[in-house]
Amino acid sequence: MENNRKKILIIDDSEELRTTLSAFLSAGGFNVAAVPDGDKGLELLWRWKPDLVILDLRMPGKAGWEVMRDIRANPDTEDIPVILLTAVRDEQSKVMGFRSGADDYLEKPFQALELVARIDRILETRGKLSARAQRARAVENIPVRIGEKITFVGREHIFYIKAAGKYTYIHTSGERFLSDCSLKEIEEGMLGREDFFRVHRSYLVNLNKIAGVTKESPGKYIVELGDDNHTMIYVSQRRLLKFKEILHLHF
Repeated sequence: MENNRKKILIIDDSEELRTTLSAFLSAGGFNVAAVPDGDKGLELLWRWKPDLVILDLRMPGKAGWEVMRDIRANPDTEDIPVILLTAVRDEQSKVMGFRSGADDYLEKPFQALELVARIDRILETRGKLSARAQRARAVENIPVRIGEKITFVGREHIFYIKAAGKYTYIHTSGERFLSDCSLKEIEEGMLGREDFFRVHRSYLVNLNKIAGVTKESPGKYIVELGDDNHTMIYVSQRRLLKFKEILHLHF
């Protein structure tokens, strides 16, 4: 029945792609709608509430990553999964998409069967996990630079993050990577507040990587991390009470 078919919204300025992809997905059992630009896409999105959005990254007018931000900023649509389509092969464009909350991406040209496989995977995963848990999975990788190349570091490998102006340094056990993201952006928009805590205005620490805490003097605590360098970081006075509460410290 029509009401049981998953709804897919395509937002792409290519008429040929919209026509071809709509026909292919419809034949595959999806209920499909397609529009040529971001503004029309958002207008239909608010009314139709699709199960998944396929979004072109580069379009006239509102760019794909801007559409992504609008989707994620609205409580009624923030959990709708989005797959980005892009003809742009630079890593920065992909990072912008992931920063804005994309669940996956495909480079043009692509195989329609691969797109369907990715749609099925996302929708199946969404059925097993809560929407918010799935979004948390999408931001577990932090974009970092290695020379001119952009790659990703998984949050489970991060010991601490240090502010460097408007950038940050991501520290794993034995390596340091430069990230274009600010400390606030990483703390609030990517990692969340479950496992990471800002012990100092310039340091964000993975609570799971703490090897020990030393009380140097009244009101002066030092965190020791379990990385190769046994990094020591002071806990600022204004964050000390919350820090002790989180770790259940009584000394």
